[in-house]
Amino acid sequence: TGAQGIQGVTGADGATGAQGIQGVAGPTGAQGATGNNGATGAVGATGVTGNDGATGAIGATGSTGAQGIQGVAGPTGAQGATGNNGATGAVGATGAQGATGNNGATGAVGATGAVGATGSTGATGAVGATGSTGEQGIQGVTGADGATGAQGIQGVAGPTGAQGIQGVAGPTGAQGATGATGAQGPIGSTGAVGATGATGAQGATGNNGVTGAVGATGATGNDGATGATGAVGATGATGVTGPTGVTGPTGPTGVITYKAVGASDVSIAAPLIGGGAWVDMPGMTLTLTPVNANLNLEFSTRSTFSATNYDEHRIKYKIVRDGVDVREFYAYGSFTFNATEPTTITYPFTVAIGTPTTIKIQWWAESVSNPTVTFFNHAATLPYTYRALTITDKP
Repeated sequence: TGAQGIQGVTGADGATGAQGIQGVAGPTGAQGATGNNGATGAVGATGVTGNDGATGAIGATGSTGAQGIQGVAGPTGAQGATGNNGATGAVGATGAQGATGNNGATGAVGATGAVGATGSTGATGAVGATGSTGEQGIQGVTGADGATGAQGIQGVAGPTGAQGIQGVAGPTGAQGATGATGAQGPIGSTGAVGATGATGAQGATGNNGVTGAVGATGATGNDGATGATGAVGATGATGVTGPTGVTGPTGPTGVITYKAVGASDVSIAAPLIGGGAWVDMPGMTLTLTPVNANLNLEFSTRSTFSATNYDEHRIKYKIVRDGVDVREFYAYGSFTFNATEPTTITYPFTVAIGTPTTIKIQWWAESVSNPTVTFFNHAATLPYTYRALTITDKP
């Protein structure tokens, strides 16, 4: 921290006003005018605060000291304020009602009056006197007093009574003549401090308040900081490289499958037998590089034709590898339904490993009579027509 700035000089006290002269005692004259207080001197300017010194570097954290000895227990704290009296306990249950006394005996019935002469009815005999009341039943035992309820809460203090009426002021005496202002008398010494009053008697101790509920367990403290990671040990020397093992024979290569599935609607015109030519069937070409010496081809298809001539028209199919014709096969239409039967062909190849090869399917449609038809392979829109080429490359 920078050095404390220099304390500013305290301004000089203003001059004290002259004391008025003490008047002669007698009837108390009017209070002389109080002299004006001198002006308070100006407060000196506060010195400039020095610049803060540079903060020293934080020293390394010392090791944790040993646990200090348990300190002596401090004195018992002052008695807490007396708790409010608890609410008044409930009134004990009323004792059982004593048994009802027996009814007194019924008084004797008065004698029936004499029957009067026929005609008027004789007067009704007087009612017999009421029998005396039976004795009072025995008083039931008084139930035990209920437990004394806790003391009720201290009532709020009542309001302070109204101030008594001010007595009537006596008549004001005549104003005495203003005496001359006397000289200022010396200031009397301060009186001794009065003795401290006696401590009032200790009030009766209130009932102990109900024990408060146990406070909730405090939250678990945060884990201490992780200790610094130890230095990485030095890497051991590299062991001598062993001799290279003999290379084993080449294992069999896994199976690879190549597929071409027609997903569009295609068609081919079918002129009379002898007309037409071979053309590539759309989407039925695969180019691959074999990893095994054996390939297995599978081709499946079905087509329909225009419903103008239900004769046994046909489609010819041909496998072509790298521009060389391999095999042909035919499919014929139906007399009862304008479509070919489902056609499937499989064929094996022996090839050179690692040499690319292209295999495809060509087709050629022919009508056997007029009117000529057109064959449709609508794989996208007709669920019963399709075309697919699969080649499996396996050991």
